[in-house]
Amino acid sequence: MTGSTQVASAVKVLEAGAAGYILSTSTGAQLIDAIRCVARGEIFITHSLAMSVINAMRLASIASRKPANIRLSLREEQILKLLLHGKTNSEIGMRLAISEQTVKHYMTILMQKMNARSRTEVVLAAQASMTSPAVSRDWIS
Repeated sequence: MTGSTQVASAVKVLEAGAAGYILSTSTGAQLIDAIRCVARGEIFITHSLAMSVINAMRLASIASRKPANIRLSLREEQILKLLLHGKTNSEIGMRLAISEQTVKHYMTILMQKMNARSRTEVVLAAQASMTSPAVSRDWIS
């Protein structure tokens, strides 16, 4: 039980092996649910922090399996920047005056280079690279 709503704290505690993470502001019923959940051998995370914790753990996982020095072509950089701004393949194609099929081709290349299995993982890997001082940022500007 903690008063900390910091995602980093929750991730650290869970990575250290804790079976549950519940806020001190939780109700008695929530505390009982958490205890029962942990007693069944499950992991309990306060609902309000669950998505943030999961996303932080995904980012860490993606960043750890991604090569440190990724070299992207100019076109790959352009596509990645638009992807980071939430553009669809169709919107990227229109913006860069290329076909949607060509955008899909470049997305496949980006996924391979970034060791990602989906478009979402490409975004997460790029975001992780932008926040990690140990990763080369030559392609992010």
